[in-house]
Amino acid sequence: MEGYFENLPLMPLYESFGIKNFQSLEQLQSFTNLMWPEGNPILSEIMYSYFKQVSELENMVKRMVFESFGVEGYYDSLVESTTYRLRLMKYNAPGTDEAIVGFVPHKDYSFVTILGQNDVSGLEIQSKDGKWITVKPSTSSFIVMVGEVFMAWSNDRLHAPLHHVIMTGDGVRYSVAVLSQCEDTVQVPKEMVDDDHPLRYKPFSHNAYHAFVLTKDATTLKTKIKAFCGVDHLL
Repeated sequence: MEGYFENLPLMPLYESFGIKNFQSLEQLQSFTNLMWPEGNPILSEIMYSYFKQVSELENMVKRMVFESFGVEGYYDSLVESTTYRLRLMKYNAPGTDEAIVGFVPHKDYSFVTILGQNDVSGLEIQSKDGKWITVKPSTSSFIVMVGEVFMAWSNDRLHAPLHHVIMTGDGVRYSVAVLSQCEDTVQVPKEMVDDDHPLRYKPFSHNAYHAFVLTKDATTLKTKIKAFCGVDHLL
């Protein structure tokens, strides 16, 4: 289990629990049995059904990206080493028209993040020119975001966006995030390195990077991945 969070000092409206490194219904049932000693088979089955469909979408997105760069030969080994985190999130209504931070600005430390949400807005994504763009909520579509690890793997050919949640009004926001993680060493493919794109990242462990972003020293870093494994001459 990844953990349960609520009433965080900088994010008082945020409440969530997450499950890490799971791929099977049995692992989800172990989690729900821990949270509900009498068991909660309906919830675990719903969560697993959702995860299976979204993970297929995540694999499809990765295949499309790999093929677009001409590096599809790396796809199968990456899929075999992929595990997932599932995070269920609630942003309580602030009950005011004043903007309240639901989640602080951050970049995901995943490979890929796929987000589903209800019809209450709040998510904003920063464009490359620094403007915050409000994402129009839709219950019939997903938001796909590149995580910092995918950005590093691509040698910065992909962009991991800064994003946050800003809440106003009386609506409660619910969202579900499926975040993929690579269990093997993450290394920039040689095909992604050339004169216009010199090597920017050393090989690294995704699990070690996850541990790094949770340290006190990493909390103030805008781009944590570059501090963790960036090539020295480019820092």
